Amino acid sequence: MKDLTKCVLITATLFVLYSCMDKNGLNGAPEPTPEPEKPSVEDYFDFNTMQTIKVNIDYGFNDYLVLFELFDENPTEEPEDGSIIKKENIKGLFKASTDKSGRFSGNVTIPARTEKIWLYSDYLGTVSPIELTIKDKSISFNQNDYIASHRDRTRAVTPVNEFKYPDEYKILGDWSESGKPTYLLPKANTPDYILYNIKETYSTIKNKYISIVHPEFLENNFSSDIILSKATKIKLVFVNSGAGYKNVVGYYTYPKNETPEENKITKIIAFPNITRTDQASIFSRDQVELKYWDGTQFQDEFPAGVTIGFFLQPNGFSNNNGTIENPVKGNAWNATKYSSPNLNYQGEKRTIALLDAISTQMVTIGFEDGKDNNFSDATFYLDIEQKDAVEKNTIPDLPDENAPTPDDNVQTTFGTLTYEDKWPEEGDYDMNDVMIDYESTIYKTLETNKITKIIDKFTPRHNGGIYNNGFGYQLTNITYTDVKSITIEGPERSTFIGNDNMESGQTYPTVLLFDNIKNVIGKTYTVTIEIANADYNKLIPPYNPFIICSTDQGRGKEVHLVNYPPTDKADNNLWSTGEDASQPEHNLFYVSNDNMPFAIHLPDVKDFPVPAEKVRITTAYPGFAEWVRSSGAQNKDWYLHKNE
Repeated sequence: MKDLTKCVLITATLFVLYSCMDKNGLNGAPEPTPEPEKPSVEDYFDFNTMQTIKVNIDYGFNDYLVLFELFDENPTEEPEDGSIIKKENIKGLFKASTDKSGRFSGNVTIPARTEKIWLYSDYLGTVSPIELTIKDKSISFNQNDYIASHRDRTRAVTPVNEFKYPDEYKILGDWSESGKPTYLLPKANTPDYILYNIKETYSTIKNKYISIVHPEFLENNFSSDIILSKATKIKLVFVNSGAGYKNVVGYYTYPKNETPEENKITKIIAFPNITRTDQASIFSRDQVELKYWDGTQFQDEFPAGVTIGFFLQPNGFSNNNGTIENPVKGNAWNATKYSSPNLNYQGEKRTIALLDAISTQMVTIGFEDGKDNNFSDATFYLDIEQKDAVEKNTIPDLPDENAPTPDDNVQTTFGTLTYEDKWPEEGDYDMNDVMIDYESTIYKTLETNKITKIIDKFTPRHNGGIYNNGFGYQLTNITYTDVKSITIEGPERSTFIGNDNMESGQTYPTVLLFDNIKNVIGKTYTVTIEIANADYNKLIPPYNPFIICSTDQGRGKEVHLVNYPPTDKADNNLWSTGEDASQPEHNLFYVSNDNMPFAIHLPDVKDFPVPAEKVRITTAYPGFAEWVRSSGAQNKDWYLHKNE
């Protein structure tokens, strides 16, 4: 063992001596020290506060286009009356149109902090809202699969004689514990115009309630009961439920020209449980065939001269055991509501029925189970086999409302931009030298979601620097041929732009708003750009925004977001000077040697607190450092948590 140790020591000594001779050369002269290699592009964080995800939506429609929105929270709320409504003033992350098959597939850019998405649509036939988790930068929703999974959970059907339901009711068949009838027919192929008209007429928007827009429908000379002039078969098609209650819906008949009496009519259950879509066993366009009770048995056809009325029993179904509770009478909130006003408390009108004048074979029915008079707590339509079977002039016509237009496919985004203006030198990193708020409204076509117009509003909010700093932005992903016109409204005009409101000599359309932020603090610039149908994902606000530092000394000193390219007018001699670590040849821009940004985009933020002077952002926002260290994996919402 001792001999082996000696050998190792001798060998090591000889190696050290040889290394020294090799380093200094045979004559002892030192060789020059090689320059250290630049860090690779991958060593720098991109400071991106946004993420791009793949979105696949399939509502499974046939010739029916709808609009949808994506939210980062549940966009609906449930007031005390049990209705389901969209929250007021809630802002979505993205809005778009499906094609006529109810499909959308594309990339969508949203804040990086978003982990869950709520898919929402107020168009009839959609299940909404749906909570989706972002996984592998993707979300998907297939409505037919979703409905099938709910059907699977409600397959178990108890024989009807094991259910409890009031003796005064008759039934069309069995149902499951969740209220799914065994006698459901295949889904109805509802014409798109019917769904559009029902959506607009029986609106859930307060200032558009049917009782406000069409008060004439509440007048006594219009009936909500259906008088038949021909014998016919009839189906009842469920359209939508705006209520959280588990409502029982059915019908009754009585002779024409007679007044129905509650103790004489026979009430027949059509749907045991109608409720909101996220808890339902019944979905839009589910349908059942109604049967006529002749006093002894059911008949397939309703005879001429009969009148059909409808009822809704609020919260009458029990999900625990499939039981239908005994109906309540009088003025109680859960008293049964009838289409025949004389059966209601104080003769109140609780349904509105409207005839589709185009086909004369569909009658829409909207129920009101509470007090808001929107008549959209449960909506249906009758599919009547015989044309002109409804006696004329007994119910009003369904208004022919407009189908969706491009004016409906509008999305608004907003945020804040913050800049350090000492680039390429290291600043104090308080990120308050220039602060600008923006709000962008984007108009898109239907089906293809091509952008046709953008209205951008930029408001300089704070100036923490001493230089004369200007501001502009470049539409880096489109060309001049994509821009039809640009108009700018604002307090003063940049001296660097031409009569067409764009800067000349640029490869891409470039808009400059002002040259000195000191003159325009708190004043808003409105830029309207008419676009020749550009892809929606090529114009994502705030685009490529930048400041021009010290405009009184020239045009070339630009500061952009990290890795956003400079314009053609930027001074390329400033790269890799001072503390700048840019490597233009590798598309690395505007990051410092110590891996800090010179600009940050804060998406979906209004009234971002102005950072204190000379207080580094790492101190003002403690989560910032870990966000950088983790390359964006942690503390993605750091800018929402200020150090108090």
